[in-house]
Amino acid sequence: MALQAQEWTISGLSVELKKDRRILARIIDDANLDPVRVEGRSRYYRMADVVQAMIGGEALDLETERALLAQEQTRRLKRENDEAEGELLRRELFVELLQDASRQAVSLLETIPLDLKRRFPETKTREIEFVKLTIAKVRNAVAAIEVKN
Repeated sequence: MALQAQEWTISGLSVELKKDRRILARIIDDANLDPVRVEGRSRYYRMADVVQAMIGGEALDLETERALLAQEQTRRLKRENDEAEGELLRRELFVELLQDASRQAVSLLETIPLDLKRRFPETKTREIEFVKLTIAKVRNAVAAIEVKN
């Protein structure tokens, strides 16, 4: 027994596709779809033809869609595996690590002027102020770093 494509009226398609029948009639008119059968005033269409017209006339290539889906699933699994094995960091964790390292670096830099004065008491105030100014520039540069999406 061979399978045959089912034929639908616009009202039947409207129920099946959950679209207003006037919208479907406009889509059918815009796509210049000819009915596959006419009985009196009733016109019958194949659902595949109407759906194809609804998506802009592009034929659905299920094999290509399956291949793209499989490729995306492979990428996602690889990313998850890399993360699980520690080869990949989540973005949030990376940002947190970068912020912690920046805070520690700035903290260490701010101790330099005092350490310099202790170890080399002959260092002049203007030289210490120059070091403080340079450290402030570095601190401001670190604070200005933005992680973009």
